[in-house]
Amino acid sequence: MSYLFRFLRFIGVIVLVFYLYHYWVTVNSGQALLTLSVPPRAATETFRLDNVTDQPLWLDIADPAAGAQAGYASAIAPHHYSIFSLANGPVSFVCYQGALGVTTQKINCGRALKVGKVLSPPASAAAGNYWVLENIDETAH
Repeated sequence: MSYLFRFLRFIGVIVLVFYLYHYWVTVNSGQALLTLSVPPRAATETFRLDNVTDQPLWLDIADPAAGAQAGYASAIAPHHYSIFSLANGPVSFVCYQGALGVTTQKINCGRALKVGKVLSPPASAAAGNYWVLENIDETAH
């Protein structure tokens, strides 16, 4: 009887590992995060994030403990941009496509955003991680 119990327990562990692995792959496949970081000895870095898709995007902080002081999620309309100031990094974002509250789908941030450093960031007295500008239409200027 003890051999049967050991065998069934072994099969149960194998099945559990398979389901956990399948869940991890399903949740994480193609869901690349966008991670912004500050180089050593740099006070603050400012990043421009351009939505290069034809769909609205939502960026949410992957770890709220390392989040932006002004809020977690930020919307960027198609072909618009936002600017993020980073003093305490790194910070990782998860990207969603679609209108928030309607239907959103996790997507690969690397395919939806073009990210660059802002060489002359706007003057700001605030310290920390925060959205400087959000959802700006390039053609409106």
